[in-house]
Amino acid sequence: MDTEMPPAGGRPALPHADDLLAVDLKAQGEPGVRALGLLRDAHWALTGTGLVRPAEVAAACVRSAADRC
Repeated sequence: MDTEMPPAGGRPALPHADDLLAVDLKAQGEPGVRALGLLRDAHWALTGTGLVRPAEVAAACVRSAADRC
């Protein structure tokens, strides 16, 4: 069970492996930056609270991210 508190922004910190993906996506310019944001939103949707259908929201974010790249 994850007992870490999220950072001040309210979203949990992403694992280190995502740093490599972030660098690659940012190198693609604006589409990559948008895709990275959508992937982070998907992560938040699956780990956050308050959404009625978090898996569907995450899936939509991932599909949109894939369309950007």
